[in-house]
Amino acid sequence: MPVDASVEVPEVVWSIEHPDLLVGLAFVEGLAVGPSTGELLAWFDAKVAGVQDPPEETRVAIRQLLKKGGFKATGRNKPAAEYLAEARRAGTFPRIYDVVDVINAISLETGWPISVLDVERALPHSPRGALEIRFGRPSEAYVFNSSGQVIDIAGLLGVAAAEGPMLGNPVKDSMLAKVQPGTRRVVAVMYASRATSNPEHMRHVCQVFANRLGGGRVVVKP
Repeated sequence: MPVDASVEVPEVVWSIEHPDLLVGLAFVEGLAVGPSTGELLAWFDAKVAGVQDPPEETRVAIRQLLKKGGFKATGRNKPAAEYLAEARRAGTFPRIYDVVDVINAISLETGWPISVLDVERALPHSPRGALEIRFGRPSEAYVFNSSGQVIDIAGLLGVAAAEGPMLGNPVKDSMLAKVQPGTRRVVAVMYASRATSNPEHMRHVCQVFANRLGGGRVVVKP
C-alpha cells in the first residue's frame, strides 16, 4: 500500500545525541480504535503463533540503549518487548485493541519496544503542538495505568510533548495519551539499536504498522 501523503505529521524535535539510537515514528489517522477483527485478527494470531524470539543480541542492544541516560533497565523496568516475549511463552499474550495488537505483534517479532500514543490527546500537552524525543528529566515520573501506578523515568529515553511532559517510553506509556476505544489518530514510536538494525529496516517496519491500519506516513531519525 502506498504512503498516504494526506496524513498530517506534526513537528518532531530530536533532543537526544545517541550514536546507537534508531527511532522511527509511524502516523496513522482516520481510525476508530476497537477490537481486532477479520483479516487483521487472523494476521495477529498468526504472528503470535508463528514468529520466533529475536536474537539475544537484540535484547542486549535494547537494554544498552535504555542505560545510556542512566536508567536501570532491569526487573520491573525492563523493556516492554521482553514482557511480550514472556507472555507469548506463557500462553498469555494480550489481545487489546486493533492498534495495540499490531504494535504488540511487531514488537514480538522485532524485539523492539514500541510506544503508541493518541496524537489528539498528546499534542495539547505541548505549547508548540509538537513531539520530542528526549531523556526523562531528573525526578520526572508519570502514571502508567488506571490503578494510578507511577514509573520514575529520569534518564529514560522516550517520546514527550515538546516543552511538556513525557508521554511514552520503551518500558511503559503514560496514561496522558494512551490509545483508547474511539481514538482516531495515532503515532507509533519504535526504538531500536543501530547495532542490530538500520534506518531502512526501521522505515520498513514502521510502514508495515501503518499499512496494517490503512496507510500512513513514517519519520525516521536522521
